[in-house]
Amino acid sequence: MFIHVDNVPFYSQFQDIPQVEWRREGCGVASLAMQLEFYTSKPVSVTKLLLEALEFGAYTKDVGWNHKRLAALADLYGLSGKNYDFWNATDDAAFNKLKEFLAGGPVMVSIHNKFNPKTTLGHLIVVVGIHDGTVVYHDPAYGIKKDRNISESDFLKGWKRRFIVVRERAEVTK
Repeated sequence: MFIHVDNVPFYSQFQDIPQVEWRREGCGVASLAMQLEFYTSKPVSVTKLLLEALEFGAYTKDVGWNHKRLAALADLYGLSGKNYDFWNATDDAAFNKLKEFLAGGPVMVSIHNKFNPKTTLGHLIVVVGIHDGTVVYHDPAYGIKKDRNISESDFLKGWKRRFIVVRERAEVTK
């Protein structure tokens, strides 16, 4: 199966967030900005989005980003967002759901930092393609490089089976 979403913008949690103290934790808002701009076709201020997310209670110190609240921020931009949690599903079932949603647009996914399942650190990235045993993604922690690649097997090892879908208001479903 070949799925690739073209023209997904890229934001960096290090280059697009001027507040130094938030750069390390900025993956959630940088990833959300990619999804928001993809659907609105308007540049997103990651700084403004960060402030909105903090005001909305979407971040908890020493815990990380609250996926439900991050998804709800899409409403401020005229879109709908929903978080999905398949941690108790099989790899195949969860991955099939991811592919189903990816066919409709980019999907923010939760991974173990650097896809290392032994780390307790989490990270959020945007998946933009799946094909030929490869997952293609935008990682806000990596400068300006778009379309990074990882093998499907390595992705599955480091993926937490959780994701956030942002769509036009009528498109987010179960």
